[in-house]
Amino acid sequence: MDHYAFLDRIAPVVAALKESGAWTFAHPWLNLLLPGDHAAELSAPVLDALTPAALGPGVIQLYPIRRDRLTSPLFRTPDDPVPYLFDVLGAVPPDDTAAVRRALAANRAAYESAAAVGGTQYPVGCVPFDRADWRTQFGSAWPQLAAAKRTYDPHGILTPGQGIF
Repeated sequence: MDHYAFLDRIAPVVAALKESGAWTFAHPWLNLLLPGDHAAELSAPVLDALTPAALGPGVIQLYPIRRDRLTSPLFRTPDDPVPYLFDVLGAVPPDDTAAVRRALAANRAAYESAAAVGGTQYPVGCVPFDRADWRTQFGSAWPQLAAAKRTYDPHGILTPGQGIF
């Protein structure tokens, strides 16, 4: 597919979810960046445990990314020239709180396995994090992030729900 089609590849899924009403469902998404040499071993147990009901009308993505093309400041990636993005973008009826809790627990377990070998969270997903997790996520870049927070958000009004600071 061409570059634009790749960038827009999820748009038809979103449109279908909106049309079916499932876009209003809970989205306990798993978004990880895995070291390339561990991508298969880390994604396999997640995929093996995934059921159609747990995924719902969602999508799975697993593909390599050239790390040298990722230039956003403070974007945390594995120390690997070709990490893999691994997404499980499920949708769960919001009244099924047990299914949401199961998805969040599975996300946390997947993150812990990934972090143990240098993986990171792509922080648009739903992995329960506390302050210590955020410090681990940012590693040696933590002082730079804290300085940016003090400079650009001196009153602490941005991202209060993330529990980063």
